[in-house]
Amino acid sequence: MSSWRTRTAIGAATTALVAGVGGAVVSAPASGAPDVHVRTFVAKQISSHNLGRRNFVSAEVERHKGRVIGTDSVTGRFNLKTGVAKFYVAVAWKGGALIIRGHATQSTPFVGRIVRGTGKYAGAEGTVTTRDLAHNRTAVKVTYTL
Repeated sequence: MSSWRTRTAIGAATTALVAGVGGAVVSAPASGAPDVHVRTFVAKQISSHNLGRRNFVSAEVERHKGRVIGTDSVTGRFNLKTGVAKFYVAVAWKGGALIIRGHATQSTPFVGRIVRGTGKYAGAEGTVTTRDLAHNRTAVKVTYTL
Protein backbone atom coordinates (compact mmCIF):
# COMPACT_ATOMS: atom_id res chain seq x y z
CA MET A 1 0.00 0.00 0.00
CA SER A 2 2.92 2.36 0.68
CA SER A 3 4.13 2.29 -2.95
CA TRP A 4 0.58 2.99 -4.14
CA ARG A 5 0.42 6.00 -1.82
CA THR A 6 3.69 7.27 -3.15
CA ARG A 7 2.64 6.86 -6.80
CA THR A 8 -0.69 8.54 -6.10
CA ALA A 9 0.94 11.42 -4.24
CA ILE A 10 3.38 11.95 -7.06
CA GLY A 11 0.62 11.91 -9.62
CA ALA A 12 -1.37 14.46 -7.67
CA ALA A 13 1.54 16.77 -7.18
CA THR A 14 2.62 16.54 -10.76
CA THR A 15 -0.83 17.34 -11.95
CA ALA A 16 -0.90 20.46 -9.90
CA LEU A 17 2.34 21.78 -11.25
CA VAL A 18 1.40 21.51 -14.88
CA ALA A 19 -0.97 24.42 -14.68
CA GLY A 20 1.67 27.06 -14.28
CA VAL A 21 4.89 26.15 -15.99
CA GLY A 22 6.70 24.90 -19.04
CA GLY A 23 5.56 23.62 -22.37
CA ALA A 24 2.72 26.03 -22.93
CA VAL A 25 0.57 25.72 -26.00
CA VAL A 26 -1.97 28.44 -26.58
CA SER A 27 -4.82 27.90 -28.99
CA ALA A 28 -6.44 30.78 -30.81
CA PRO A 29 -9.76 31.52 -29.10
CA ALA A 30 -13.00 32.33 -30.83
CA SER A 31 -13.99 35.97 -30.50
CA GLY A 32 -14.73 36.70 -26.85
CA ALA A 33 -13.63 33.23 -25.67
CA PRO A 34 -10.85 32.99 -23.07
CA ASP A 35 -7.37 31.79 -24.06
CA VAL A 36 -6.80 28.07 -23.45
CA HIS A 37 -3.35 27.20 -22.09
CA VAL A 38 -1.88 23.68 -22.03
CA ARG A 39 1.20 22.96 -19.91
CA THR A 40 3.11 19.70 -19.73
CA PHE A 41 5.96 18.67 -17.43
CA VAL A 42 7.43 15.82 -15.39
CA ALA A 43 7.07 15.84 -11.60
CA LYS A 44 9.55 13.99 -9.39
CA GLN A 45 8.83 13.34 -5.74
CA ILE A 46 11.52 14.73 -3.42
CA SER A 47 9.91 13.99 -0.05
CA SER A 48 6.97 12.03 1.38
CA HIS A 49 5.67 11.39 4.91
CA ASN A 50 2.82 9.22 6.15
CA LEU A 51 0.68 10.82 8.84
CA GLY A 52 -0.97 7.68 10.15
CA ARG A 53 -2.66 4.95 8.13
CA ARG A 54 -4.78 7.17 5.87
CA ASN A 55 -3.07 10.56 5.54
CA PHE A 56 0.16 11.71 3.91
CA VAL A 57 2.03 14.77 2.68
CA SER A 58 4.63 15.05 -0.06
CA ALA A 59 6.65 17.53 -2.09
CA GLU A 60 7.71 17.41 -5.73
CA VAL A 61 9.83 19.33 -8.17
CA GLU A 62 8.56 19.94 -11.72
CA ARG A 63 10.77 19.99 -14.78
CA HIS A 64 10.17 20.77 -18.42
CA LYS A 65 12.96 19.70 -20.80
CA GLY A 66 15.25 19.18 -17.79
CA ARG A 67 14.75 22.68 -16.41
CA VAL A 68 13.08 23.25 -13.02
CA ILE A 69 9.83 25.17 -13.54
CA GLY A 70 8.19 24.87 -10.12
CA THR A 71 7.44 22.91 -6.97
CA ASP A 72 4.34 21.56 -5.31
CA SER A 73 3.03 20.41 -1.98
CA VAL A 74 0.47 17.58 -1.72
CA THR A 75 -1.86 16.60 1.10
CA GLY A 76 -3.79 13.36 0.70
CA ARG A 77 -6.25 11.10 2.46
CA PHE A 78 -7.04 7.48 1.59
CA ASN A 79 -10.40 5.81 2.01
CA LEU A 80 -9.34 2.25 2.76
CA LYS A 81 -12.84 0.84 2.14
CA THR A 82 -13.35 2.33 -1.33
CA GLY A 83 -9.71 2.51 -2.44
CA VAL A 84 -10.06 6.18 -3.43
CA ALA A 85 -7.45 8.78 -2.49
CA LYS A 86 -8.43 12.48 -2.39
CA PHE A 87 -5.77 15.14 -2.86
CA TYR A 88 -5.21 18.85 -2.37
CA VAL A 89 -2.22 20.22 -4.25
CA ALA A 90 -0.59 23.66 -4.04
CA VAL A 91 1.64 24.42 -7.01
CA ALA A 92 4.11 27.31 -6.94
CA TRP A 93 5.56 28.91 -10.09
CA LYS A 94 7.16 32.17 -10.97
CA GLY A 95 4.42 34.79 -10.71
CA GLY A 96 1.75 32.80 -8.88
CA ALA A 97 0.30 29.53 -7.67
CA LEU A 98 -2.55 27.11 -8.32
CA ILE A 99 -4.65 25.12 -5.89
CA ILE A 100 -5.87 21.79 -7.26
CA ARG A 101 -8.31 19.24 -5.87
CA GLY A 102 -8.54 15.72 -7.27
CA HIS A 103 -8.69 11.98 -6.75
CA ALA A 104 -7.10 8.71 -7.84
CA THR A 105 -7.48 4.99 -7.25
CA GLN A 106 -4.97 2.18 -7.29
CA SER A 107 -5.83 1.44 -10.92
CA THR A 108 -6.49 4.96 -12.25
CA PRO A 109 -4.19 8.00 -12.40
CA PHE A 110 -4.81 11.32 -10.70
CA VAL A 111 -7.50 13.54 -12.20
CA GLY A 112 -8.01 17.01 -10.78
CA ARG A 113 -9.65 20.37 -11.14
CA ILE A 114 -8.10 23.78 -10.56
CA VAL A 115 -10.09 25.42 -7.77
CA ARG A 116 -8.16 28.66 -7.37
CA GLY A 117 -5.19 30.62 -8.63
CA THR A 118 -3.07 33.47 -7.28
CA GLY A 119 -0.88 36.12 -8.89
CA LYS A 120 -0.80 35.81 -12.66
CA TYR A 121 -2.95 32.66 -12.36
CA ALA A 122 -5.76 34.41 -10.48
CA GLY A 123 -9.10 33.33 -11.94
CA ALA A 124 -7.65 30.19 -13.55
CA GLU A 125 -10.05 27.32 -14.24
CA GLY A 126 -9.17 23.98 -15.73
CA THR A 127 -8.24 20.33 -15.37
CA VAL A 128 -5.16 18.25 -14.58
CA THR A 129 -4.36 14.72 -15.75
CA THR A 130 -1.34 12.52 -15.09
CA ARG A 131 0.44 9.42 -16.33
CA ASP A 132 2.85 7.39 -14.18
CA LEU A 133 6.44 7.07 -15.40
CA ALA A 134 9.32 5.04 -13.97
CA HIS A 135 11.46 6.04 -10.96
CA ASN A 136 8.87 8.06 -8.96
CA ARG A 137 8.19 10.40 -11.89
CA THR A 138 4.85 11.47 -13.29
CA ALA A 139 3.95 13.11 -16.60
CA VAL A 140 1.47 15.93 -16.00
CA LYS A 141 -0.82 17.83 -18.33
CA VAL A 142 -2.65 20.96 -17.19
CA THR A 143 -5.28 22.62 -19.35
CA TYR A 144 -6.59 25.95 -18.09
CA THR A 145 -8.17 29.27 -19.04
CA LEU A 146 -7.59 32.70 -17.50
